[in-house]
Amino acid sequence: MDGGSSYDGGGAGGGYSGGSAYGNGRGASGGTSYINPTLCNEISRGYATVTDDGNRNLTNPWTAYGFVELELGRDENKYIIVKDTDGYKWFNGEDTIEGTVKTGFTNQWELIPNVTTEADLTEDIYKDYGNTLIINSNGLKDNSKFLVMSKEPDESITVSGNVNKAIIEQIKDVSISDVSELKSVTATTNLTNLNVKFAVSKNSGKTWQTYSTGNWVDINIKDKDEFSNNGYNLSQFNSIPVLDWNNYKAKTVKFAFIITQDGMNKNTIIDNIKIVADLVGSWRHFKESEAGYEYISDTELKVTFIEGGNYKVNYLDSLNQSTSN
Repeated sequence: MDGGSSYDGGGAGGGYSGGSAYGNGRGASGGTSYINPTLCNEISRGYATVTDDGNRNLTNPWTAYGFVELELGRDENKYIIVKDTDGYKWFNGEDTIEGTVKTGFTNQWELIPNVTTEADLTEDIYKDYGNTLIINSNGLKDNSKFLVMSKEPDESITVSGNVNKAIIEQIKDVSISDVSELKSVTATTNLTNLNVKFAVSKNSGKTWQTYSTGNWVDINIKDKDEFSNNGYNLSQFNSIPVLDWNNYKAKTVKFAFIITQDGMNKNTIIDNIKIVADLVGSWRHFKESEAGYEYISDTELKVTFIEGGNYKVNYLDSLNQSTSN
């Protein structure tokens, strides 16, 4: 079998040549041809059971067929070109989807000669310029549009890469107006292969501040370079003294972050930001599930607390007679 793989799995056999194949009978076997790991992932599944394959009236599951499937990352008939703010570009790479090697490659996206509109993208242009293996985004501008020519009626492509200076801004403010004193402000994070800076606002994002040697200084988070260079490192968030958080004197807080990724990280970056604080004292009427009261005499009131906790009782023991002149 050429161009794929063969399979010998407990008596069930199958082969692959550019797609999926099935083989029947016991004892099927074969060799193994080369599979380029950059182009496909190999998946092997064993024999079916009598229950799973009951419609074939099998008496022995070993006579069920084997199944070999190869999922291609890019087949030989998918040609890719990109349009960005500069124009229509192709990836000038070393390897092609047909398996040939090019000379004079730059491994960058470059403008396609004599192509200025989408109408200029003929089938030959796609085949000549869209057939290289893409390994990076060097040379592409923001808001790039991928153009694909394929024999499939519906196509999809997967783009993976590292985040570079992405700004994340908290949607809603968090009110801390009922706080009399902050006791601690901590963040639980996972910053593997990440460089994350943060800023905070106390006026719903009208202005932003970053922490710098004991002070809160203004910062423009819309300027990615300024935010990335001057924002405070999230990895040092928990080292900010609580005294300095209290000196920030905020009634509401709103956070923003700028994220640059250096490698793989599939975890939640910020799990939570936790604030421990003393609250401003306030009075409210208790619920019947929390407490009850009864008058045991004209001058005595008995209060029974049903739930555990710290309570204060506010009561009136006398009235001053009003006087009028």
